[in-house]
Amino acid sequence: MKNALLQCAPRLLAALLLCLAAAGCSVSDGPPDPKIAKQLVGAWEGPGQDGGTLRLTFRADGTLRQVVRKDGQELSADLTYLLNTAHEPIRLDFLGPRLGQIQTLLCGIVRFESPDLLLLRTVPLGVPRPDGFDEKHTSRLARVVEGEHAEQVDGER
Repeated sequence: MKNALLQCAPRLLAALLLCLAAAGCSVSDGPPDPKIAKQLVGAWEGPGQDGGTLRLTFRADGTLRQVVRKDGQELSADLTYLLNTAHEPIRLDFLGPRLGQIQTLLCGIVRFESPDLLLLRTVPLGVPRPDGFDEKHTSRLARVVEGEHAEQVDGER
């Protein structure tokens, strides 16, 4: 049984990579540029793609807190993110629990318009990753807290 599994491992890996590529998500091309990764860390807020208010607090350890406020309600989730700076635009994927496993939930792209303004466009898993930004589907997020201090201000973790 163990030998059979070892023999199938390369085919299973290839199938996984094909599924990720077909879903519009990519495997990382290596560690992200440290300067860009550091620039992302902090709290960002602005209108969400669905009309509510979106706040993302990125942490240096690759985790984030997402808070969506809409119609007087607030929903939050603690997720993991993958930053891939080898592409233009920069790829940013959100991972979280789904069906008892950690899976990619959203595939996206990001661009820093300035040190304190971030453009973010995401799509659900299974939809091809966007290759550009447009007014209708892009969130413009302003930095509200810089760096790791965002956790202290938000009272997170």
